[in-house]
Amino acid sequence: MKVLSPNVLMALGVAYVLALLIGIATSTLGWCLFFVTSIALGLLIREARALLRWSKRPLRRPRNSDSLWDAATHRIYLQLQRERGRTKEVLQQLRSLQMVTDALPDGAVILDNQGEIEHLNRRAVQLLNLNKADKGQVLATLVRQPELVALLKDNYEDNLVELSISTPSNTAFGSSDRQIEVRRFHTEDERSTLLIRDVTELNRLLSMRQDFIANVSHELRTPLTVIVGYLETLQEDALDRDTILDLIQRLRPPAVRMHALVDDLLLLTRLESAAPPAKEDLDPINLRDMLTQIVAEIETLATADHDIQLEIDSDAQIYGVESELFSGFSNLVANAVRYSPEGGIIQVSWRDTKGGAIYAVKDQGTGIAPEHLSRLTERFYRVDLTSARVRGGTGLGLAIVKHVLKRHNSTLNIISELGSGSEFACLFPEDQIFRPTNNQPTLEIQ
Repeated sequence: MKVLSPNVLMALGVAYVLALLIGIATSTLGWCLFFVTSIALGLLIREARALLRWSKRPLRRPRNSDSLWDAATHRIYLQLQRERGRTKEVLQQLRSLQMVTDALPDGAVILDNQGEIEHLNRRAVQLLNLNKADKGQVLATLVRQPELVALLKDNYEDNLVELSISTPSNTAFGSSDRQIEVRRFHTEDERSTLLIRDVTELNRLLSMRQDFIANVSHELRTPLTVIVGYLETLQEDALDRDTILDLIQRLRPPAVRMHALVDDLLLLTRLESAAPPAKEDLDPINLRDMLTQIVAEIETLATADHDIQLEIDSDAQIYGVESELFSGFSNLVANAVRYSPEGGIIQVSWRDTKGGAIYAVKDQGTGIAPEHLSRLTERFYRVDLTSARVRGGTGLGLAIVKHVLKRHNSTLNIISELGSGSEFACLFPEDQIFRPTNNQPTLEIQ
Protein backbone atom coordinates (compact mmCIF):
# COMPACT_ATOMS: atom_id res chain seq x y z
CA MET A 1 0.00 0.00 0.00
CA LYS A 2 1.30 3.47 -0.92
CA VAL A 3 0.39 6.73 0.75
CA LEU A 4 1.81 10.22 0.07
CA SER A 5 5.43 10.08 1.06
CA PRO A 6 7.64 13.01 2.20
CA ASN A 7 9.36 12.94 -1.18
CA VAL A 8 6.00 13.25 -2.93
CA LEU A 9 5.01 16.11 -0.64
CA MET A 10 8.31 17.86 -1.33
CA ALA A 11 7.76 17.40 -5.05
CA LEU A 12 4.27 18.86 -4.72
CA GLY A 13 5.69 21.79 -2.76
CA VAL A 14 8.23 22.47 -5.48
CA ALA A 15 5.48 22.18 -8.09
CA TYR A 16 3.36 24.75 -6.27
CA VAL A 17 6.31 27.18 -6.08
CA LEU A 18 7.02 26.73 -9.77
CA ALA A 19 3.32 27.14 -10.61
CA LEU A 20 3.27 30.32 -8.54
CA LEU A 21 6.30 31.74 -10.32
CA ILE A 22 5.12 30.71 -13.77
CA GLY A 23 1.62 31.99 -13.10
CA ILE A 24 2.87 35.36 -11.99
CA ALA A 25 5.24 35.57 -14.94
CA THR A 26 2.58 34.59 -17.48
CA SER A 27 -0.44 36.08 -15.74
CA THR A 28 -1.96 32.52 -15.52
CA LEU A 29 -1.59 31.99 -11.77
CA GLY A 30 -5.05 30.48 -11.36
CA TRP A 31 -4.58 27.92 -14.09
CA CYS A 32 -1.16 26.91 -12.83
CA LEU A 33 -2.41 26.42 -9.27
CA PHE A 34 -5.45 24.49 -10.57
CA PHE A 35 -3.21 22.22 -12.59
CA VAL A 36 -0.92 21.42 -9.63
CA THR A 37 -3.88 20.99 -7.27
CA SER A 38 -5.50 18.52 -9.67
CA ILE A 39 -2.34 16.45 -9.68
CA ALA A 40 -2.22 16.47 -5.86
CA LEU A 41 -5.89 15.47 -5.62
CA GLY A 42 -5.32 12.61 -8.08
CA LEU A 43 -2.48 11.32 -5.98
CA LEU A 44 -4.56 11.57 -2.79
CA ILE A 45 -7.51 9.74 -4.40
CA ARG A 46 -5.23 6.99 -5.64
CA GLU A 47 -3.70 6.48 -2.21
CA ALA A 48 -7.11 6.65 -0.54
CA ARG A 49 -8.34 3.82 -2.77
CA ALA A 50 -5.24 1.80 -1.91
CA LEU A 51 -5.94 2.38 1.78
CA LEU A 52 -9.57 1.30 1.28
CA ARG A 53 -8.50 -1.91 -0.45
CA TRP A 54 -6.09 -2.72 2.36
CA SER A 55 -8.76 -2.04 5.00
CA LYS A 56 -10.93 -4.76 3.46
CA ARG A 57 -8.18 -7.32 4.14
CA PRO A 58 -6.23 -5.79 7.03
CA LEU A 59 -4.54 -9.10 7.91
CA ARG A 60 -2.24 -8.69 4.89
CA ARG A 61 1.09 -7.13 5.69
CA PRO A 62 1.27 -3.54 4.27
CA ARG A 63 3.90 -2.96 1.59
CA ASN A 64 6.95 -1.19 2.92
CA SER A 65 7.08 2.48 1.99
CA ASP A 66 8.10 5.80 3.50
CA SER A 67 4.55 7.16 3.35
CA LEU A 68 3.06 9.30 6.10
CA TRP A 69 0.40 6.65 6.75
CA ASP A 70 2.73 3.66 6.77
CA ALA A 71 3.55 3.84 10.49
CA ALA A 72 -0.15 4.01 11.42
CA THR A 73 -1.17 1.12 9.17
CA HIS A 74 1.78 -0.95 10.34
CA ARG A 75 0.76 -0.46 13.97
CA ILE A 76 -2.79 -1.49 13.10
CA TYR A 77 -1.48 -4.57 11.33
CA LEU A 78 0.71 -5.60 14.29
CA GLN A 79 -2.17 -5.10 16.74
CA LEU A 80 -4.42 -7.24 14.56
CA GLN A 81 -1.78 -9.98 14.45
CA ARG A 82 -1.46 -9.92 18.25
CA GLU A 83 -5.23 -10.11 18.66
CA ARG A 84 -5.36 -12.88 16.09
CA GLY A 85 -2.78 -14.84 18.06
CA ARG A 86 -4.76 -14.37 21.27
CA THR A 87 -7.92 -15.50 19.50
CA LYS A 88 -6.19 -18.65 18.23
CA GLU A 89 -4.94 -19.38 21.72
CA VAL A 90 -8.41 -18.93 23.21
CA LEU A 91 -9.95 -21.13 20.51
CA GLN A 92 -7.35 -23.81 21.17
CA GLN A 93 -8.15 -23.69 24.88
CA LEU A 94 -11.86 -23.91 24.09
CA ARG A 95 -11.26 -26.93 21.87
CA SER A 96 -9.22 -28.58 24.61
CA LEU A 97 -11.96 -27.81 27.12
CA GLN A 98 -14.54 -29.22 24.70
CA MET A 99 -12.51 -32.43 24.34
CA VAL A 100 -12.18 -32.76 28.11
CA THR A 101 -15.87 -32.16 28.78
CA ASP A 102 -16.88 -34.55 26.00
CA ALA A 103 -14.69 -37.22 27.59
CA LEU A 104 -16.44 -36.86 30.96
CA PRO A 105 -18.72 -39.76 31.96
CA ASP A 106 -21.24 -37.21 33.27
CA GLY A 107 -23.18 -34.56 31.41
CA ALA A 108 -22.38 -30.84 31.76
CA VAL A 109 -24.58 -27.91 30.71
CA ILE A 110 -23.72 -24.22 31.11
CA LEU A 111 -26.69 -21.84 31.29
CA ASP A 112 -26.78 -18.05 31.16
CA ASN A 113 -28.85 -15.93 33.54
CA GLN A 114 -31.91 -16.45 31.31
CA GLY A 115 -31.67 -20.24 31.49
CA GLU A 116 -30.47 -20.54 27.88
CA ILE A 117 -27.90 -23.17 26.92
CA GLU A 118 -24.44 -21.73 26.29
CA HIS A 119 -22.58 -25.02 26.17
CA LEU A 120 -23.31 -28.73 26.62
CA ASN A 121 -21.08 -31.75 26.25
CA ARG A 122 -21.71 -34.98 24.39
CA ARG A 123 -22.89 -36.88 27.48
CA ALA A 124 -25.48 -34.19 28.30
CA VAL A 125 -26.85 -34.52 24.77
CA GLN A 126 -27.31 -38.26 25.35
CA LEU A 127 -28.77 -38.05 28.85
CA LEU A 128 -31.26 -35.25 28.14
CA ASN A 129 -32.17 -36.34 24.58
CA LEU A 130 -30.90 -33.05 23.15
CA ASN A 131 -28.65 -32.17 20.23
CA LYS A 132 -25.87 -29.68 19.60
CA ALA A 133 -28.25 -27.39 17.70
CA ASP A 134 -30.14 -26.71 20.95
CA LYS A 135 -27.52 -24.18 22.04
CA GLY A 136 -29.22 -20.87 22.68
CA GLN A 137 -32.52 -22.52 23.60
CA VAL A 138 -34.10 -22.37 27.05
CA LEU A 139 -33.38 -25.69 28.75
CA ALA A 140 -36.69 -25.76 30.65
CA THR A 141 -38.61 -25.71 27.35
CA LEU A 142 -36.59 -28.60 25.93
CA VAL A 143 -36.73 -30.86 29.00
CA ARG A 144 -40.27 -30.56 30.30
CA GLN A 145 -39.81 -31.85 33.83
CA PRO A 146 -41.41 -29.99 36.79
CA GLU A 147 -38.53 -31.01 39.02
CA LEU A 148 -35.98 -29.49 36.63
CA VAL A 149 -37.95 -26.24 36.42
CA ALA A 150 -38.06 -26.09 40.23
CA LEU A 151 -34.29 -26.71 40.35
CA LEU A 152 -33.64 -23.84 37.92
CA LYS A 153 -35.80 -21.60 40.12
CA ASP A 154 -33.70 -22.49 43.20
CA ASN A 155 -36.60 -24.29 44.89
CA TYR A 156 -34.29 -27.02 46.22
CA GLU A 157 -31.94 -26.17 49.07
CA ASP A 158 -29.35 -28.79 48.11
CA ASN A 159 -29.61 -27.89 44.38
CA LEU A 160 -30.06 -31.57 43.59
CA VAL A 161 -32.92 -33.39 41.90
CA GLU A 162 -33.50 -36.81 40.35
CA LEU A 163 -35.44 -37.11 37.09
CA SER A 164 -36.90 -39.95 35.08
CA ILE A 165 -36.16 -39.53 31.37
CA SER A 166 -37.81 -41.73 28.74
CA THR A 167 -35.35 -42.76 26.07
CA PRO A 168 -36.11 -44.47 22.78
CA SER A 169 -34.81 -48.00 22.58
CA ASN A 170 -34.04 -50.26 19.65
CA THR A 171 -34.87 -53.35 21.62
CA ALA A 172 -38.07 -55.32 21.42
CA PHE A 173 -39.16 -53.86 24.75
CA GLY A 174 -39.67 -50.35 23.32
CA SER A 175 -38.73 -47.22 25.21
CA SER A 176 -37.10 -47.38 28.63
CA ASP A 177 -36.88 -45.01 31.56
CA ARG A 178 -33.51 -43.74 32.69
CA GLN A 179 -32.94 -42.20 36.09
CA ILE A 180 -30.65 -39.16 36.07
CA GLU A 181 -29.36 -36.97 38.87
CA VAL A 182 -29.05 -33.25 38.14
CA ARG A 183 -26.95 -30.98 40.38
CA ARG A 184 -26.77 -27.20 39.91
CA PHE A 185 -23.82 -24.91 40.70
CA HIS A 186 -23.89 -21.10 40.56
CA THR A 187 -21.02 -18.99 39.24
CA GLU A 188 -20.09 -15.37 39.94
CA ASP A 189 -21.14 -14.10 36.49
CA GLU A 190 -24.78 -15.18 37.07
CA ARG A 191 -24.28 -18.27 34.98
CA SER A 192 -25.01 -21.73 36.31
CA THR A 193 -23.62 -25.17 35.58
CA LEU A 194 -25.63 -28.39 35.63
CA LEU A 195 -23.87 -31.69 36.24
CA ILE A 196 -25.92 -34.67 35.08
CA ARG A 197 -25.26 -38.26 36.10
CA ASP A 198 -26.97 -41.47 35.02
CA VAL A 199 -27.93 -43.25 38.26
CA THR A 200 -30.10 -45.94 36.67
CA GLU A 201 -27.59 -48.71 37.32
CA LEU A 202 -26.78 -47.39 40.80
CA ASN A 203 -30.48 -47.36 41.74
CA ARG A 204 -30.84 -50.85 40.32
CA LEU A 205 -27.92 -52.10 42.39
CA LEU A 206 -29.31 -50.46 45.53
CA SER A 207 -32.67 -52.08 44.84
CA MET A 208 -30.95 -55.43 44.26
CA ARG A 209 -29.12 -55.10 47.56
CA GLN A 210 -32.34 -54.37 49.41
CA ASP A 211 -34.07 -57.26 47.67
CA PHE A 212 -31.10 -59.50 48.42
CA ILE A 213 -31.25 -58.76 52.15
CA ALA A 214 -35.01 -59.26 52.19
CA ASN A 215 -34.77 -62.51 50.21
CA VAL A 216 -31.96 -63.94 52.34
CA SER A 217 -33.93 -63.12 55.47
CA HIS A 218 -37.03 -64.77 54.03
CA GLU A 219 -35.20 -67.85 52.72
CA LEU A 220 -33.52 -68.41 56.08
CA ARG A 221 -36.56 -67.57 58.17
CA THR A 222 -38.72 -70.32 56.69
CA PRO A 223 -36.46 -73.31 57.49
CA LEU A 224 -35.41 -71.72 60.79
CA THR A 225 -39.05 -71.42 61.83
CA VAL A 226 -39.57 -75.10 61.05
CA ILE A 227 -36.44 -76.12 62.95
CA VAL A 228 -37.31 -73.99 66.00
CA GLY A 229 -40.84 -75.45 66.03
CA TYR A 230 -39.58 -79.02 66.00
CA LEU A 231 -36.97 -78.24 68.67
CA GLU A 232 -39.65 -76.83 70.93
CA THR A 233 -41.66 -80.02 70.41
CA LEU A 234 -38.60 -82.13 71.27
CA GLN A 235 -38.37 -80.36 74.63
CA GLU A 236 -41.61 -82.01 75.79
CA ASP A 237 -41.08 -84.81 78.31
CA ALA A 238 -43.86 -87.13 77.17
CA LEU A 239 -42.39 -87.95 73.75
CA ASP A 240 -41.59 -91.56 72.98
CA ARG A 241 -38.56 -92.71 71.00
CA ASP A 242 -40.42 -93.19 67.71
CA THR A 243 -41.86 -89.67 67.87
CA ILE A 244 -38.45 -88.20 68.63
CA LEU A 245 -36.87 -90.05 65.70
CA ASP A 246 -39.67 -88.87 63.43
CA LEU A 247 -39.16 -85.24 64.52
CA ILE A 248 -35.41 -85.52 64.01
CA GLN A 249 -36.06 -86.87 60.52
CA ARG A 250 -38.34 -83.88 59.83
CA LEU A 251 -35.55 -81.54 60.91
CA ARG A 252 -33.31 -82.75 58.13
CA PRO A 253 -34.95 -81.09 55.03
CA PRO A 254 -34.96 -77.50 56.39
CA ALA A 255 -31.43 -77.96 57.73
CA VAL A 256 -30.25 -79.26 54.34
CA ARG A 257 -31.97 -76.33 52.63
CA MET A 258 -30.22 -73.83 54.91
CA HIS A 259 -26.91 -75.59 54.34
CA ALA A 260 -27.37 -75.44 50.55
CA LEU A 261 -28.33 -71.77 50.73
CA VAL A 262 -25.28 -70.87 52.80
CA ASP A 263 -23.01 -72.88 50.50
CA ASP A 264 -24.39 -71.12 47.42
CA LEU A 265 -24.01 -67.72 49.08
CA LEU A 266 -20.41 -68.43 49.98
CA LEU A 267 -19.66 -69.72 46.47
CA LEU A 268 -21.30 -66.71 44.84
CA THR A 269 -19.41 -64.31 47.11
CA ARG A 270 -16.12 -66.01 46.29
CA LEU A 271 -16.81 -65.91 42.55
CA GLU A 272 -17.69 -62.22 42.68
CA SER A 273 -14.78 -61.10 44.84
CA ALA A 274 -11.95 -63.39 43.75
CA ALA A 275 -9.54 -62.40 41.02
CA PRO A 276 -9.84 -64.27 37.70
CA PRO A 277 -8.03 -67.60 37.81
CA ALA A 278 -4.36 -67.46 36.87
CA LYS A 279 -3.13 -69.31 33.80
CA GLU A 280 -1.31 -71.88 35.90
CA ASP A 281 -4.57 -72.71 37.70
CA LEU A 282 -6.37 -73.59 34.45
CA ASP A 283 -6.42 -77.15 33.18
CA PRO A 284 -8.00 -78.65 30.05
CA ILE A 285 -11.25 -80.17 31.31
CA ASN A 286 -12.77 -83.17 29.61
CA LEU A 287 -16.37 -82.10 29.01
CA ARG A 288 -17.49 -85.58 27.99
CA ASP A 289 -16.64 -87.00 31.42
CA MET A 290 -17.93 -83.95 33.33
CA LEU A 291 -21.29 -83.78 31.56
CA THR A 292 -21.80 -87.51 31.88
CA GLN A 293 -21.26 -87.24 35.62
CA ILE A 294 -23.56 -84.20 35.92
CA VAL A 295 -26.43 -85.92 34.07
CA ALA A 296 -26.02 -89.08 36.15
CA GLU A 297 -26.16 -87.12 39.42
CA ILE A 298 -29.17 -85.05 38.33
CA GLU A 299 -31.07 -88.17 37.26
CA THR A 300 -30.39 -89.73 40.66
CA LEU A 301 -31.53 -86.68 42.62
CA ALA A 302 -34.52 -85.70 40.44
CA THR A 303 -37.88 -86.37 42.09
CA ALA A 304 -39.86 -86.33 38.83
CA ASP A 305 -39.50 -88.48 35.74
CA HIS A 306 -37.53 -86.47 33.16
CA ASP A 307 -35.87 -87.61 29.97
CA ILE A 308 -32.38 -86.06 30.04
CA GLN A 309 -30.66 -86.49 26.68
CA LEU A 310 -26.90 -85.91 26.50
CA GLU A 311 -25.47 -85.01 23.09
CA ILE A 312 -21.70 -84.55 22.81
CA ASP A 313 -20.61 -83.75 19.26
CA SER A 314 -17.20 -82.30 20.07
CA ASP A 315 -13.97 -83.47 21.67
CA ALA A 316 -13.08 -79.89 22.60
CA GLN A 317 -12.01 -79.29 26.17
CA ILE A 318 -12.17 -76.07 28.19
CA TYR A 319 -9.26 -74.40 29.92
CA GLY A 320 -10.79 -73.64 33.32
CA VAL A 321 -11.33 -74.42 36.99
CA GLU A 322 -13.11 -77.76 37.11
CA SER A 323 -15.03 -77.17 40.34
CA GLU A 324 -16.42 -73.86 39.09
CA LEU A 325 -17.49 -75.19 35.70
CA PHE A 326 -19.03 -78.28 37.32
CA SER A 327 -21.10 -76.05 39.58
CA GLY A 328 -22.19 -73.75 36.73
CA PHE A 329 -23.07 -76.54 34.26
CA SER A 330 -24.91 -78.62 36.85
CA ASN A 331 -26.93 -75.58 37.94
CA LEU A 332 -28.22 -75.15 34.38
CA VAL A 333 -29.30 -78.80 34.17
CA ALA A 334 -30.88 -78.73 37.64
CA ASN A 335 -32.73 -75.55 36.72
CA ALA A 336 -34.12 -77.19 33.58
CA VAL A 337 -35.33 -80.16 35.64
CA ARG A 338 -36.88 -77.85 38.21
CA TYR A 339 -38.90 -75.87 35.69
CA SER A 340 -39.80 -78.68 33.26
CA PRO A 341 -43.06 -80.66 33.47
CA GLU A 342 -42.89 -84.26 34.58
CA GLY A 343 -41.80 -86.45 31.71
CA GLY A 344 -40.38 -83.52 29.77
CA ILE A 345 -37.32 -83.85 27.55
CA ILE A 346 -34.15 -81.97 28.55
CA GLN A 347 -31.38 -81.76 25.98
CA VAL A 348 -27.82 -81.22 27.24
CA SER A 349 -25.35 -80.65 24.43
CA TRP A 350 -21.70 -79.79 23.80
CA ARG A 351 -20.85 -78.97 20.18
CA ASP A 352 -18.44 -77.06 18.01
CA THR A 353 -19.44 -73.77 16.45
CA LYS A 354 -17.84 -70.95 14.53
CA GLY A 355 -15.31 -69.30 16.80
CA GLY A 356 -15.37 -71.86 19.60
CA ALA A 357 -17.73 -74.36 21.24
CA ILE A 358 -21.17 -74.17 22.87
CA TYR A 359 -22.60 -75.80 25.97
CA ALA A 360 -26.41 -75.67 25.87
CA VAL A 361 -29.31 -76.90 27.99
CA LYS A 362 -32.75 -76.91 26.35
CA ASP A 363 -35.99 -77.80 28.11
CA GLN A 364 -39.69 -78.10 27.27
CA GLY A 365 -40.93 -76.02 30.18
CA THR A 366 -43.48 -73.21 30.21
CA GLY A 367 -40.98 -70.66 28.90
CA ILE A 368 -40.09 -67.21 30.19
CA ALA A 369 -41.74 -63.90 29.34
CA PRO A 370 -39.43 -61.34 27.64
CA GLU A 371 -39.60 -58.85 30.52
CA HIS A 372 -37.96 -61.39 32.87
CA LEU A 373 -35.00 -62.39 30.68
CA SER A 374 -32.69 -59.51 31.63
CA ARG A 375 -33.13 -60.20 35.37
CA LEU A 376 -32.85 -63.97 35.50
CA THR A 377 -29.22 -63.90 36.68
CA GLU A 378 -30.01 -61.65 39.66
CA ARG A 379 -29.80 -63.22 43.09
CA PHE A 380 -33.08 -64.82 44.22
CA TYR A 381 -34.93 -63.61 41.14
CA ARG A 382 -37.55 -66.16 40.16
CA VAL A 383 -40.25 -65.94 37.54
CA ASP A 384 -42.60 -68.13 39.56
CA LEU A 385 -41.61 -68.14 43.22
CA THR A 386 -44.34 -70.58 44.29
CA SER A 387 -43.34 -73.19 41.71
CA ALA A 388 -39.65 -72.70 42.52
CA ARG A 389 -40.12 -73.28 46.23
CA VAL A 390 -42.16 -76.41 45.65
CA ARG A 391 -39.42 -77.87 43.47
CA GLY A 392 -36.51 -76.65 45.57
CA GLY A 393 -33.54 -74.49 44.69
CA THR A 394 -31.97 -71.50 46.42
CA GLY A 395 -32.60 -68.89 43.72
CA LEU A 396 -28.85 -68.38 43.28
CA GLY A 397 -28.15 -70.90 40.52
CA LEU A 398 -28.17 -68.57 37.51
CA ALA A 399 -26.26 -65.90 39.42
CA ILE A 400 -23.55 -68.50 40.06
CA VAL A 401 -23.62 -69.52 36.39
CA LYS A 402 -23.17 -65.92 35.26
CA HIS A 403 -20.08 -65.37 37.39
CA VAL A 404 -18.56 -68.76 36.54
CA LEU A 405 -18.89 -67.97 32.84
CA LYS A 406 -17.51 -64.47 33.30
CA ARG A 407 -14.38 -65.97 34.88
CA HIS A 408 -14.02 -68.24 31.84
CA ASN A 409 -14.47 -65.61 29.10
CA SER A 410 -18.03 -66.66 28.34
CA THR A 411 -21.55 -65.31 28.74
CA LEU A 412 -25.00 -66.82 29.20
CA ASN A 413 -27.38 -66.47 26.27
CA ILE A 414 -31.04 -67.20 27.04
CA ILE A 415 -33.59 -67.94 24.32
CA SER A 416 -37.12 -68.50 25.57
CA GLU A 417 -40.72 -68.23 24.46
CA LEU A 418 -43.83 -68.70 26.54
CA GLY A 419 -45.23 -72.16 25.99
CA SER A 420 -42.21 -73.35 23.99
CA GLY A 421 -39.53 -73.94 26.61
CA SER A 422 -36.12 -72.30 27.06
CA GLU A 423 -32.53 -72.76 25.95
CA PHE A 424 -29.55 -71.63 28.00
CA ALA A 425 -26.37 -71.53 25.91
CA CYS A 426 -22.76 -70.70 26.80
CA LEU A 427 -20.32 -69.87 24.01
CA PHE A 428 -16.66 -70.43 24.84
CA PRO A 429 -14.23 -68.65 22.49
CA GLU A 430 -11.54 -70.55 20.64
CA ASP A 431 -8.75 -69.21 22.88
CA GLN A 432 -10.49 -70.85 25.86
CA ILE A 433 -10.68 -74.21 24.07
CA PHE A 434 -8.22 -77.10 23.99
CA ARG A 435 -8.59 -79.58 21.14
CA PRO A 436 -6.64 -82.81 21.70
CA THR A 437 -6.76 -83.70 18.00
CA ASN A 438 -4.77 -80.53 17.23
CA ASN A 439 -1.93 -81.57 19.56
CA GLN A 440 -1.90 -78.31 21.46
CA PRO A 441 0.71 -78.80 24.17
CA THR A 442 0.67 -75.36 25.69
CA LEU A 443 -1.89 -73.21 27.45
CA GLU A 444 -2.68 -69.97 25.68
CA ILE A 445 -5.23 -67.73 27.34
CA GLN A 446 -5.42 -64.06 26.38
